Amino acid sequence: MKIQRVIIHDFKALKNVDISFEKDFSPNIFPVASLNGGGKSTLLQFIFTLLHCSGNFKKHQYIRNLLDDYEIPENELGKDLATFEIWDEEEQRTIELKFICYNGKFEMSPLDDKTTYPVNFNSNYEILLNIDHNLNSFDNFMIFFRKLSNKIFLASSLMRPYLFLSKENKKLLFSNELDYCTKLLEVKKDLPDIYFYDYVGVGNLINFFTKARNNDFATMVKTGKYGKTFVQVLKDLKNFFNNIKITPDEDLTKVIFKKGDVELNPEDLSHGELMRLSIYAWIKANEMDNAIILMDEIEMGLHPDWQYKIIRDLEEWAGNSQFILATHSYEVCRALTPSHVKEIEPKLLKQVG
Repeated sequence: MKIQRVIIHDFKALKNVDISFEKDFSPNIFPVASLNGGGKSTLLQFIFTLLHCSGNFKKHQYIRNLLDDYEIPENELGKDLATFEIWDEEEQRTIELKFICYNGKFEMSPLDDKTTYPVNFNSNYEILLNIDHNLNSFDNFMIFFRKLSNKIFLASSLMRPYLFLSKENKKLLFSNELDYCTKLLEVKKDLPDIYFYDYVGVGNLINFFTKARNNDFATMVKTGKYGKTFVQVLKDLKNFFNNIKITPDEDLTKVIFKKGDVELNPEDLSHGELMRLSIYAWIKANEMDNAIILMDEIEMGLHPDWQYKIIRDLEEWAGNSQFILATHSYEVCRALTPSHVKEIEPKLLKQVG
């Protein structure tokens, strides 16, 4: 599953944005760069909220929150919102979203070659999703969107504005940070495919160890020989940090960090080490396969050398997935070809002379 192209006509700072993500590029990792205020974070949240939530009625409230101040010009009945081109392993799907008036007097008929699916917004408006004719039934539409929803992930910092929150909860960021974080973590129960860098990710590591153990046991039941997945996990983690050994305890309830024979405390590890380990644990615990992974400011806490290296890390940890990275980092951009880097105004990369 890959995003091939996203067009956003007019949403907050994003005006006439048209970005292509070539599915045949290797690695399939695309930095989206700009100076502050370009809308990079908005772009990732826009993509995640619409593609992750559209196929689930219980999550439509987050689309309504995302678009709570979106308006149609007076005397107009509708407004194009966005177009997505999605590569679905075998063929391209085109999804068009249109924001329309809904007052009992105006009806939009589906196009002949498309299936139309409404997302109720409020008593005055709704969003129509037009999708190509190959999904010519509601059941097929839902199957596609549920598959897409399960394949798209978002990673970001906890302390930033999230557009899928309600208007009241968004305001908490400037009045009560603790309540804001609490509300955001409550929303995460509905949107579990969001990850916050601010957490070390030990829970993800324990899940990773547990799945490896269970896989080995299943192999034993099937073949009579205990599997080697758990041993391979320990081997991979052995070389993760120089001279630091990472293992679980016997009950798989906590993770132990040792340097030689000395057990380390959390403060003995740097922010960058914890950040890199958190990303690794999140990707591995969720078994991201052929996924769309959106990551906002992945460079936070990383030395410039590690910012450059994180591209190769991502390729190693989930090489068959697509990564779209909102970044300010020259090093992240330099780790790929210029064609990989997608720029939006105001542009980060400036030619000299």
